[in-house]
Amino acid sequence: DTEAQGDQIVIFGGINTVGIGEQLEIYQTSTIQNRTFPIVGATVTVRDNFGSQTRMFGDAFGVYKFGSSRVTLIPGREYFIDIVLLNGKRYQSRPQVLPTARAIENVSREFKEEESVTEDGVLITNRVMEITGTTRVDNPNNEDFFFRWAVQETYVLRPTDFPDIFSSVPLPFYYTSFINPQRITLFDGEGIRLNELSSKVLGVREVDYSFLDRHYFTTLSHSITKEAYDFWNQVDVLTNASGSIFDLPPARIEGNFFNVNDPDEIVLGFFEVANTTLDRFFTVVSDSPFPVPESGCDFDPSDSFKVYPEFCLECIPEDGCSLNRPPFF
Repeated sequence: DTEAQGDQIVIFGGINTVGIGEQLEIYQTSTIQNRTFPIVGATVTVRDNFGSQTRMFGDAFGVYKFGSSRVTLIPGREYFIDIVLLNGKRYQSRPQVLPTARAIENVSREFKEEESVTEDGVLITNRVMEITGTTRVDNPNNEDFFFRWAVQETYVLRPTDFPDIFSSVPLPFYYTSFINPQRITLFDGEGIRLNELSSKVLGVREVDYSFLDRHYFTTLSHSITKEAYDFWNQVDVLTNASGSIFDLPPARIEGNFFNVNDPDEIVLGFFEVANTTLDRFFTVVSDSPFPVPESGCDFDPSDSFKVYPEFCLECIPEDGCSLNRPPFF
């Protein structure tokens, strides 16, 4: 038996050298299971050990991002984040040195069929695109290195064009998110001196309606600190446990935040500083050897408005949707 503990601060996010996915989320836990409340109005500043500082600005969902200017990251420098809440409480992350080692990825893709078993014991076949990568290690200072990989997708969706007297056509939606969020791909290079790492699976994406149009995949190869590696390794153990009696019980994962004025307060989360490289490619519908399912967004006069999927009707920003076309699209 455990007792639910509310009112804990959760801070999570990071910055990197390519500027993709840079943000900080600040929440407060509640005694209601799986519920958190966003913390707004905080003063969030990224600082380095040379006195430079850059502000991040929040929205109504507790997500903080850089404004017109972002921090300039230089390998070898220390960075940390400083947070002051509206109630005056102040939190900081322990400083992290931006690694000089980099992971440079050579990415390939393959369409394939995979079999899996449902919870009801039914064998099904999934049509997927598998993304793999072979890593070249750029390590000019011959230091220990720690890598983490993530794959971001961006695709366009054309919403339902309902007839109107002005014959207007709705603007397309652009969706951006990370695929396979529970797939945590790490490499511990402590004491290892290699020029290249063997091929590994970085992500798997089901072939669905999102492949009807141009669909971009961006592989982010993060060179991180040992402290960040240890954090992600704990997350991997906790989220991907097999469920046997020998698994570690759920436990609090130690992060790198602390209350400046109250070191005894437990603060959850982690702030990551990464030397990041990227590899980007796109697919079109003709690349898939399988038939691509329709989105269900095409207008049918015999259908009620209510039968269309929600994503055909409205762009919801917090779901990763935007009306702004990405510059690379």
